Amino acid sequence: MLLRLRFWPPCQAYLQNKVGAGEYSFNKVMALAYPDQAVVNGGEEFTVSVLMAAFDTERQPQVDPDQGERGPVRAGVGIVKLRAPNSGDMDITGSVTIKKKNGRPVTMQYSTKVAVVPPMGTVTLPEFGIMYAGYGNKVTAVAGGSKGETTISVAGASSTKSTFNVNGQNFNGWIVKPSGFGGVTITVNGKDSQGKTKSFGKFTYKVKPFPLPKISTTTISKQAGATLSAGLDPSSPLAPPAFKVQGGEVSIGDGLPFTGNRIPGNLIAKAKLNKTITVLVRVFNPITGKTEVVSQPLTVKP
Repeated sequence: MLLRLRFWPPCQAYLQNKVGAGEYSFNKVMALAYPDQAVVNGGEEFTVSVLMAAFDTERQPQVDPDQGERGPVRAGVGIVKLRAPNSGDMDITGSVTIKKKNGRPVTMQYSTKVAVVPPMGTVTLPEFGIMYAGYGNKVTAVAGGSKGETTISVAGASSTKSTFNVNGQNFNGWIVKPSGFGGVTITVNGKDSQGKTKSFGKFTYKVKPFPLPKISTTTISKQAGATLSAGLDPSSPLAPPAFKVQGGEVSIGDGLPFTGNRIPGNLIAKAKLNKTITVLVRVFNPITGKTEVVSQPLTVKP
């Protein structure tokens, strides 16, 4: 923000007499204003410093930056072009030189700092905001404009700070595990310019049961039997856990039990070829710690 003010000649003469005990000359006075913090959050109080700057249009300053590229000098102000890092604070330093009336150069150091917020786009589907019960849901959060580390507080679930990889990309975040089906609320916290912790938003998620395992085996041989393997339906967004098939029952007559992930062929000796039999399979889920019973049709082969 740049403000231009007009001063009466006596005011300019007074300032000229005071600056550097008359060692510096100037023929122009400007009002400058700048915020005292580089990042401001919505609804947050902040301050602006306002000062008068006097300069000589015939003796423009020379700026020598430690970072970035030196640009033109206009109206007594040197321009420095910089490129921000991906994130974190950026310290900006350098020197500025001006000549006195007698032509002697005077050099002073300058320094400032800006907070760099990483570019981030967010896409949300409010209708499908869900978590899975008994599962460590991976969560990331950013309190944009926070003056400190982003944290979260969770209601309806436990949370543990963690690093994880999703689709080949590493993240720093939290593992959130719902304790029931009543819903989960995550509050994203950060710090304002006064260093006080404040909420940057609340987000509510529905909780659904962990998807049931799906038996991928579709046929059984009267001679060799069948080996059962379990995973998740291809439509599930979750990576399948290491399901363990514990056994089950072949629905023939009063039911024929089996143990482990293999059904012996002799259990279906009386079954007709190309007919479909139903198998009830017990599958242990190491993530939820529960054993689920699922039904699977198998086509009888020789």
